[in-house]
Formats: sequence, C-alpha cells, structure tokens
Amino acid sequence: MAEIPVPHGSEFSQLQSLVDRVQQIERRISHLPQSNKQSQPTDIDLASIASAIYRARRRRSRFLPEALFAEPAWDMLLELFVTQAFGRQVSVSSICLAADVPQTTGLRYLEILEKVRFVERRYMPGDRRVKMVSLTQLGYKVMRAYLMDGIGNAEVPLPA
Repeated sequence: MAEIPVPHGSEFSQLQSLVDRVQQIERRISHLPQSNKQSQPTDIDLASIASAIYRARRRRSRFLPEALFAEPAWDMLLELFVTQAFGRQVSVSSICLAADVPQTTGLRYLEILEKVRFVERRYMPGDRRVKMVSLTQLGYKVMRAYLMDGIGNAEVPLPA
C-alpha cells in the first residue's frame, strides 16, 4: 500500500484550517433542530435537488469555459450524495469521471475529502481490484444539511 504524503508548511496550515472548518460544521449540524418528520423532504427529494445542481453545473460548460468553474470535490460530493440516496455504489474511477477530471486529479481530491472525513474508500467485496467510494456519515449529514438549508431559505424548490 502506497504511503500518503504528509503535508508540510502552508499546505499543512491550509489542510488544518479545512479540518477545523469541518469540525465547526459538524458541531453546527449536530445542534440543528429536528422538526416534524412529515414536513421534511426525503433523501430521495434531496437527491433530486443535488442531481439538478450537478446537471446545471455540467450544462454550464456548454456556454462558458469549464476552467473558470472547476470544482471537482463539489461534483464528487453531489454525485456521491445522489448515488447513496438511491442505495447505489460508485467506484473510484467512476467518481473521477463524474467530476470530469483526469484520474490523478480526482484521486488528489478524494484524498483531501478523506482527510476531512467526508468520504471513505474500500475494496469491493469479492473483487479487490475495484475500490468503491462513499460519503461517510459526516459527509452525508453535511450534504443533507446543505440541501435542506437551500430548501429552508427558498433557494431551491422541492421536486414536484
């Protein structure tokens, strides 16, 4: 198994800052009030919203230079939320394709998402040649809270 390089200097400071921010978000979402379950959208509803956001981002590249808006980690998080909400699994290579970046770039972003505990990789049962990736419990909660916040602030309508 290859060793993961340990960040140094400013790279370490940036990563530590990101980890601190994730911990703040985790504390914030753990204190969110739990409202009436009947009025809450389902994870499938939220997945529809996440999917619409992802499709809109892909559609944007038909009109504007894609390099202006490169956010591979965000594309990965959206796609992982959708696949998990529907109970599907996704391979590491597929999530890199979904982010529309070269495999090496996708792997770098997956490392960052792992370090902040938003995603985890594991071997596919029965086939150690394939690695699967999924949101961690924290990653799923953060994405769900983000999508719920958009609904609560009327930024995103619930699917019909």
